[in-house]
Amino acid sequence: MNEKNDKFSEENKSYALFNKRKSTPEEAAEKKKYINELNSYHRERTTIRKFEKKDSKSLVNLVLLTNAIAENSTLFPYGKNVEEIVSIMKSLDVDENFYCAVNRNDQFQGFCGIDFELNSLYAKLYGPYIERSIQNKERGSELLKKIKEECKIKGIKEIQTAIDSKNKIAEKFLLKHGFAKDHNTILFQSFRASRHKIYRNSKDKVFILEPGDSVNEITKFCCENEKNCQKDENYFKNKLENFNIKYFASQRDLELNGLLELDMTFPKEPVINYINIHSEHGDEDLFRLLLVSAAQIAFRKIETISLKLMINEEKRELFTEVDKLGFRITDKYQWMNYKI
Repeated sequence: MNEKNDKFSEENKSYALFNKRKSTPEEAAEKKKYINELNSYHRERTTIRKFEKKDSKSLVNLVLLTNAIAENSTLFPYGKNVEEIVSIMKSLDVDENFYCAVNRNDQFQGFCGIDFELNSLYAKLYGPYIERSIQNKERGSELLKKIKEECKIKGIKEIQTAIDSKNKIAEKFLLKHGFAKDHNTILFQSFRASRHKIYRNSKDKVFILEPGDSVNEITKFCCENEKNCQKDENYFKNKLENFNIKYFASQRDLELNGLLELDMTFPKEPVINYINIHSEHGDEDLFRLLLVSAAQIAFRKIETISLKLMINEEKRELFTEVDKLGFRITDKYQWMNYKI
């Protein structure tokens, strides 16, 4: 063992950091110097590299350690256990689009990733998540820098992410690195005991889209009824081919007037990520019809405990209807974006 490694051995570290007796001014100065050298040593020996398959278990452990599978996590907002986290990892191209920080022994200490699923112009940020021992040592900044470089190479114009509205530390970090606040999203939750009745007198017909269905009309509908629409035909084509995603469309007089996306990735707590209604002849009845249709499909699965619903905070006119259907507010997210 060389002199430097010996200096930072467990025995010396224990003595320097955890000596219980009161220190003299000289000893206190020596301890402070030691801690600074130790931090510098770890900074020098921590490297950033591409995520590898062998890191999968470490990623899950880090997420568990940092409580990142809680309801307010940005990476696994609806995950409850390791199996569900692994299922998300399989759906993401982690090998290609994730970076991790490792120490001198190639041990996993943090990660940050990007998902290009929206289309060629927009991407979703995951992380960065950093082990406590190297927090506040610029590791998160370095990981985020790598992600920005990757996005620039791929021609991405905007990076998006969502954080819990109470997480001011994450907000401060993202603002420091050029992100700007966008909109807030309210998370509602409805439990199995809630009653969801279909409204038989509705003028609209609801059906589930299937893989292979034409996406031209859907794309046109979204672009006409959504501000800053980020969805193209490839987006909907990929979504329809994902067996965990179901799209409910509504028609009135053979014209598309409503669309809802139900994500069944987590059978215990499926989530409605997206709902859009025609700006002119859409109404509360149509909103209820789409929502109830999705709820009935979701609660057919025996393991389903609750259904979650994300709504833009600006659409407060829908909150009353959501409340009538048994949904209750559980969380609030702040969406942030970085323009490249």
